[in-house]
Amino acid sequence: MVTLKDIAEKAGTSVSTVSLVLSGNERISTATREKVLRIANEMGYRKDKRQQTPTLAIVLTDKPGGPVSNLFQEAVLGVLDETMASSAVLQILRYDAQCPDPRQLLLELRTTGSHGAIMIGQYFPETAIRALRNAQYPHLFIGSRSLPDAELDWVASDYAQGARLATQHLLNLGHGKIAALRRHMPSYTRYEERLLGYRMAIEEAGCAPLIFTTDGNDLPVRQMLEQGVTAVFTLSYIHAAKLLTACHALGIAVPQQLAIVAFDDHPSAHLLSVPLTTIRQPLHELGVLAARTVLAWLRGAPRTLVQIRVQTQLIVRDSCGANLKQADQATVTTY
Repeated sequence: MVTLKDIAEKAGTSVSTVSLVLSGNERISTATREKVLRIANEMGYRKDKRQQTPTLAIVLTDKPGGPVSNLFQEAVLGVLDETMASSAVLQILRYDAQCPDPRQLLLELRTTGSHGAIMIGQYFPETAIRALRNAQYPHLFIGSRSLPDAELDWVASDYAQGARLATQHLLNLGHGKIAALRRHMPSYTRYEERLLGYRMAIEEAGCAPLIFTTDGNDLPVRQMLEQGVTAVFTLSYIHAAKLLTACHALGIAVPQQLAIVAFDDHPSAHLLSVPLTTIRQPLHELGVLAARTVLAWLRGAPRTLVQIRVQTQLIVRDSCGANLKQADQATVTTY
C-alpha cells in the first residue's frame, strides 16, 4: 500500500507537506500541491480513514466577546485530553452569532481543514447547524439539543437525575416543603429536565411541588418563607449565589432557616459566604466522550444517532444543612 512517506520521497518533500496537501490545506504553494497530487495519483494512493490524522474543531457557540463559562472550560479540557491521546489535531473556533450567512461556520470549518466539530456553549445557532446537517458535516453537541424537524447528536449530563438527586437529598434531611427556583426564560431542554427531576422526587415523597420564577435579581425569598418553604433547589448556580446574598441581606440564616442546593458545581461554590451544596456535571467526561465519538466517525465508524446521558454527582457542603445536622448528632451524649 502506498504511504505518505513513499509520496514524500518521490516528490522530494516532507511527509508533513504531503499530509497537508492531501488534507486540502491551501497554505502549500500551487506548484508543490500540484506535484504532490500528481505523484499521489500516479502511485495509486488512496486515503484510508483509519490511518489519516483527523483534525477536530471545538466550536464555542457563546456570543463573541464574552467570557467562556468556567463550566465549559472543563469540557474543553476533556476534548483536548482525548484528542492528544488519539494523536489527532485540535482547533478552536468561535461562532459569530451576528453573521448573516448560515453557511459561514461550515465554510470556516472546511477552510481550516477540520474534519468534524464539537459544539460547546449555551447559544444555539439553528441556521448554522442546519447548514452543517445539509452538508452531512460530522458534528456533535455537549449538552442536549433539538431541532423541530431533526434529531441531533449530543452527549449531556442527566439533568433529571441530577435534580432528582438534589431534591431527594433535601427530603432525606427532613424537609417537607421544598421549592424549585427557576429563571424566567425561554424553554430550554436542560432546565425543563431539571424541573422534571425535581417534580419526580417531590411527588414520589407525597409532597406538593412549589415552583417559583425569578426575573433578574428580584428573588421571592419572603414569599417562599411565608408559604412554609424550608429548602430550595435552584436550577442554576448563579441563582443560588444570588439567593445566598438575598438571605444575608434579609437576615435569614442558611441553612438553619433555609437550606439551599444548586444545579452546577461552579469552581467558586466552596468560597461563598456559606459553601454551596451542588450537583456536579461530569463535564470533563463529556468532553472526552464527545471527542472519542467524533474521532471514531472520522476514522470510519458508522454514523448512527448518538444521544448519551451521563450521571451527575452530589457535592455536599454547608448550605444544605447536612454538615450541621451531623455536628448536632455528634454532640449528643449517650448514657
